[in-house]
Amino acid sequence: MFPNAVATNLVSSISDHLPVMLNTEQLNGWWRSSKAFKFENFWADDDECLSIVKQSWGSKHSWESNLCALQCDLRGWSRQVFGNIPRSIKAKRNRLNNLLSLTDQRLVAQEIDISEDRWVAGQASGHVFMNPVTMAIPKRVCELLHGSGRSWNMNLLRILFPAKIVDVIQAIPLGNGQSTDTFIWDGASNGVYTVKSGYEVAKEILCQMVDSDPEPSPSPLLVLEVEDDTVQLT
Repeated sequence: MFPNAVATNLVSSISDHLPVMLNTEQLNGWWRSSKAFKFENFWADDDECLSIVKQSWGSKHSWESNLCALQCDLRGWSRQVFGNIPRSIKAKRNRLNNLLSLTDQRLVAQEIDISEDRWVAGQASGHVFMNPVTMAIPKRVCELLHGSGRSWNMNLLRILFPAKIVDVIQAIPLGNGQSTDTFIWDGASNGVYTVKSGYEVAKEILCQMVDSDPEPSPSPLLVLEVEDDTVQLT
């Protein structure tokens, strides 16, 4: 009945129930936006954001037009200053998943960029502070390690970074790699359970029980039964 109707969620300062405004008139194409506009909280941290708002708001004759202009200006400004945020978040998430999937410490170090990635704790800007040097600066964290990847190149660290940061980097643990946990059977030297090894363990337990109780016991004797490859104590 009203193909151009638009429902807009409003705000209320006196109730936890939010009113909804239904407008049956076309709002100059604003309602046709394929994606809902969302104000990003970190925009307000940038000093230029307030200027964009002041410049855009009031440039039109109606609040709907002002809102549409503000939306377009903020989106354009955000793309210019911060780039494509959803694409950047997706790329960072994929990179994080890739790092988490690596099991070798050396492979992880090969993926971390020294100047771009946040790999040193306690840095306010997120990026590690480096000393001004004339030498070629390494690109990856793996270049700060010795060839085996088991220890840091302390001489290189002291040239590139301040002493406090060197101490933080030196505290980052290095290992030979990671391996997944595996269940083993301690009744055999190779860690693999067999009926024979189970029988030997059960017999040893029985002997220990008998040795620990030299007095005759009124209870029935424990008997080992092997049936269908299963060892039972009865």
